[in-house]
Amino acid sequence: MSPKSSGRWKVPILAIAGVLLAWWALDYLLARPIPKVDVSAEAPYAPVLGKRFRTQRSLVAIGYTMDRNYKKQIDYIALVEPPGFSGPEVVAKGELPRGSLLEVVAVLKADTWLIDRIEYVVRRIDAAPPLDGPMVLDVNLESKTNFGLSEAVFAPVHGDA
Repeated sequence: MSPKSSGRWKVPILAIAGVLLAWWALDYLLARPIPKVDVSAEAPYAPVLGKRFRTQRSLVAIGYTMDRNYKKQIDYIALVEPPGFSGPEVVAKGELPRGSLLEVVAVLKADTWLIDRIEYVVRRIDAAPPLDGPMVLDVNLESKTNFGLSEAVFAPVHGDA
């Protein structure tokens, strides 16, 4: 095989490899769920464990699945302000009434270098939860008050309330 004929295949092979890499990156960024890891024991997050908050508004409890085929199973329950969100990943909805008492039981972090996201896993301690599954709250990482939770929605509770 002459050097001229071996170079003839180099460009198409590199082009195909580039297309496959771009396809994989888009699939990773757009279609795959971002895994979460429990970082509750790490020093920056441990102080929030056991903190209690009372809801100042009614919230929508949205049970969603992480399954790529949208299996009807609740993997997480997002507690968000109305109207919430919808899509094929949403498998159940409920309501968390105003005045509900929540306690932080774990801290989850997105396990990717592309996205910096923290969520608190909470449990309702004054009544039954609206849906069965781990309830999560998005944390505002830029906020330095109220452990990153909106003060208009979550009031801190001190002592045994």
